[in-house]
Amino acid sequence: MATSGNPSQIREEWFGKANAYTPKKGTEYGWVLDYAKLRLGWATESIHRVDSKALELVKVILISFAGFWPAIKLLSPADPKVHPSQCFLVLVGCAYLSLFISGLFALWAYLPKKRMWLVAEDMALACADRFDRKDEAIAKFSQAISATIESELETAAKYGRKTRISIGFLLLALFS
Repeated sequence: MATSGNPSQIREEWFGKANAYTPKKGTEYGWVLDYAKLRLGWATESIHRVDSKALELVKVILISFAGFWPAIKLLSPADPKVHPSQCFLVLVGCAYLSLFISGLFALWAYLPKKRMWLVAEDMALACADRFDRKDEAIAKFSQAISATIESELETAAKYGRKTRISIGFLLLALFS
């Protein structure tokens, strides 16, 4: 997996690998393309899972915001002359701040992501024209798909980290 996280660097790295690779004559590469398609589907699904979790987290945070106020009122002293303790106010402030930060990270994880797309059909045609045998073209083109796969996995990991940070702040808010 590429370590840069920058889609253009990932593209350069994996297109460089694809350009450097020379398919062997007489080797069956059809299964490699099938495997690349499987990995691409898995990588794309990873981003959808992160998006789904982030959306659910946003909903939980909104419900928590709505539920915090009644909980604070319930825990506050009933007598208006008695003021809440300093510790209570600090914990309430910490809870709301943590919940707010959690919401920001959850929204950040859910926002549309900059993603790399598969190469266009003209590139596939150029690859097919470059080789005499179908299997050789498939082998070369399968590596070009790797750029998109690695970019998708990097994006899923990046936004998955934001979701985990959001969960951490949500837990901090709930414990406060």
